Amino acid sequence: NFRGDHPFFNEDIFDNFFNQGRRSNPTEDLTANIQISLEEINQGVTKKIRYRRRVFDKTQPPSICRTCGGSGTISLMGPFKSRCKVCAGQGRMYQNKILNQEVSFDVPKGVKDGERIFYGGFGNETLAGMGNLFITIIQKPHPIFTREDNNLLITKEVPFPYLIIGGSMEVQTLTGRIKVKIADNTKPMERLRIAGKGLNYENGVGDLIIILKPITPNKINDEEKSLLEKLKESENFNNIK
Repeated sequence: NFRGDHPFFNEDIFDNFFNQGRRSNPTEDLTANIQISLEEINQGVTKKIRYRRRVFDKTQPPSICRTCGGSGTISLMGPFKSRCKVCAGQGRMYQNKILNQEVSFDVPKGVKDGERIFYGGFGNETLAGMGNLFITIIQKPHPIFTREDNNLLITKEVPFPYLIIGGSMEVQTLTGRIKVKIADNTKPMERLRIAGKGLNYENGVGDLIIILKPITPNKINDEEKSLLEKLKESENFNNIK
């Protein structure tokens, strides 16, 4: 193993001879998070962020690098020299200043939770160049809907008779209320799919999926109790094994 065993091996020599393309001074990227509601994701929205980044103050004269004395290189052994890592071979060092930055950007319809938007050159400045800015989309939790890709799920409580004999009800969507029919003989917790009422995205629109959760009343009156007693004795309801 040349790199591990050679007594005179030096990382800088190896970089200079065998890996000239690798930067010893990396750029400095910045990250930012922005929260987006489902309603904003559904229609697309323009957002603005403000942040602080570090850049060189070019109004101030640069100082000579103390490590290399302004030559940009450091002598190693014999004729070998290595590029100065402190100043990235420039021999000069700039003073920094803090810049208050503002960026406006479009959030497309249907953007995914965790998706990142890239802005080149909007990070911190180092001797390697300008870093980049990465903006991460954070989807806000919704009080009614759960998202599955571009579909929206909503749990709707319905009285048990609706599942047996069918009926209709109103359901909330992201853009308003719609009337939905429930077919007879619907199973509890069955998923009712309404095409085209889900989340808008760049190439179409998803579906609304309604999970039908049966509920029973906390109290019933005498007439309702009498009807239920008769129903309990009927053929289709008197089948407890």
